[in-house]
Amino acid sequence: MDQSNDPVIKAMHDSNMPPKPPSPPGPAMMSGPAPKPPIEATPMPEQKVKVPHMEMGKETKPSRMPGGAVGSPVLWLVIVLLLVNVIGFFAVYNAVSGLSEGTEKRNAVLGGKLDGMSAKLDVLVQKIQSDEDRINRMRQNLFDAGGTLQEKGDALMKEGEQRIAEGEKMKNDANGDQTKIDAGQALMDEGQRLKAEGEAMLTEGKNLQTQSGIPANK
Repeated sequence: MDQSNDPVIKAMHDSNMPPKPPSPPGPAMMSGPAPKPPIEATPMPEQKVKVPHMEMGKETKPSRMPGGAVGSPVLWLVIVLLLVNVIGFFAVYNAVSGLSEGTEKRNAVLGGKLDGMSAKLDVLVQKIQSDEDRINRMRQNLFDAGGTLQEKGDALMKEGEQRIAEGEKMKNDANGDQTKIDAGQALMDEGQRLKAEGEAMLTEGKNLQTQSGIPANK
């Protein structure tokens, strides 16, 4: 049986055959411009990537940033934070200084007011002391006046008692003489009057001493 026309066998046979060379260009293609040779890609120069050096387990950073900036972003951040802290410190210091000056001024004003009040209080105390001294003098004068009245009253009472005694004696010695009897009675009446006045003065003197507030046994 002829298997050359079998498509499967033909496909296997074609795959084992070497590829056919391209056919030469025809006259129509030869009449055009010659094709340019393919441009070969120029290899780029090899760039070496710098690997940061490691020292004692720490990475050493470059001294300059791309673009010419000195240091690293972390260093600039630290510098900015330090500047902010310094500015904040001086701001707080100025605020505290202002508060301290204001407090000192208020204390000075308050101290002046307290000194003024203290001076007024001293004047008031002196006035009260002066008034108290004046009242004490008045009380003492009242007490002394009461004592004087009592002395005069006591003297009048004694004088009245003496005249009463003289009048009784005159009446007893009259021997019926009406003139002597009347004179003796007049002496007795005068004695009673003086005695009554003396008792009144004695009572008034005691009242004055009581009103003075000073003990009578002083």
